[in-house]
Amino acid sequence: MDPVINAPRPRTCGLCATHGHDRRHCRATELYRAAHPEVTDANVLAYRTEIRAFAAAGLPPILPPPPRTRCITNQDHAHWGDRFQCRTMAPPGHQYCTRCDAARPRPDLPREQQCSAPRCTCIIADRGMCKRHLAGDVIRRKRRYIEREWDAGIERMERDPTSWPQIVQGWADLVPDADLGGGRWWRGQIRHLRLRLAGQYFIRDLWNQDNPHDPMDINGVIDWHWNRVRAGVARPPAGTLAAFVADTQNVHTGVVSTQTHEGVTKLLAVPVPSGQAERTKAFVVRLLKDCMVAKIATQQVATRVHADFEHWYAVSTCRAQSDWLYKRVFDGLILTIAANPNGGVKIELFKRLFEEMKDSVGMCCDGHITRLVNVLAGFDDAFAPEVTVAEKVQNLFAELSAKECSILEKVAEGLRGLRGLKVPEDEWEAWIDAL
Repeated sequence: MDPVINAPRPRTCGLCATHGHDRRHCRATELYRAAHPEVTDANVLAYRTEIRAFAAAGLPPILPPPPRTRCITNQDHAHWGDRFQCRTMAPPGHQYCTRCDAARPRPDLPREQQCSAPRCTCIIADRGMCKRHLAGDVIRRKRRYIEREWDAGIERMERDPTSWPQIVQGWADLVPDADLGGGRWWRGQIRHLRLRLAGQYFIRDLWNQDNPHDPMDINGVIDWHWNRVRAGVARPPAGTLAAFVADTQNVHTGVVSTQTHEGVTKLLAVPVPSGQAERTKAFVVRLLKDCMVAKIATQQVATRVHADFEHWYAVSTCRAQSDWLYKRVFDGLILTIAANPNGGVKIELFKRLFEEMKDSVGMCCDGHITRLVNVLAGFDDAFAPEVTVAEKVQNLFAELSAKECSILEKVAEGLRGLRGLKVPEDEWEAWIDAL
């Protein structure tokens, strides 16, 4: 059985009693109210008889809307009508759309109504400038606003490095003008300023607040999330060379710290002439420029290395109050390399210095000092690293594996070597099985 479909009820206006619309869209009521201001929404029902008489007398015809044409911008172009024409419709009675009318040249206007920018005849939008120059002016004002607040924060950090919470709170309390974007725009800029401040001064607490998935450790090294895939790989035994290489903080191990301490002592003993700071800075600029010419580094890498050098060269406290350790070690290293009589070795040392400076970006002060000492390791016997017990055992069993003798002789010699190196007996089995 087919369902019964009820016909829709015809709408009848409760004011003018005309079919086809309701009281919310009654044209007769609108025209009557326009002619009689005393009629309001509260008393419109009291004038129902007058409105019906007004509608019965006949309403004026509805005039057709004025024709709208397409914007004629670029109509003098050879390919006008194709992709060079604006596709927006112009308002009724106009030839240009609202956007093109505000941006097109208007030489017909008097000078006081034209943009104040040189050689611009567009109509003024605000602040004495046209729409295009006004947008550029807002961008420049935003950039100056950010740099002004950043410079004020840096100046305060140089005076008191512990004042970063007050600096960040001061940024959060600022409310820029509405024409700059107001608080909504500034909230997006605060995050960039916080990251910039935390990265430049290695502020661990501030960095970890905004980057919980990329934490910074106490040494200023960031554990990026894409590097954590190595966490699933089996870790090599502690004390082996593989464990040393896999350790991102190997500059803080006992062996490296001892070697670094000895190297630092030797570099600090180098006599430094007066005015060496300016010569060192000029040398670093020349070194980075030569690396870019030789295609060893890009402009971006050189800029990061130079900013890192400028920062740590001006740091007064590293291991003790006002020790200027990085500055003194760097000056001693430069003078030590410059005193080398072999020109080829000197060039290789300068290349290695750049590589160590590049690898030390983002490290703490001890990491930078260790990288500087490593420059001379392998070139100067005084900076030769101490061989660890693990490396001595590895070298011993590498020689035994290549030796042509019976397995019993290899095992006997290996046991004597392990006993001589004072390796714990519970670790002997792994080494003997390797034979």
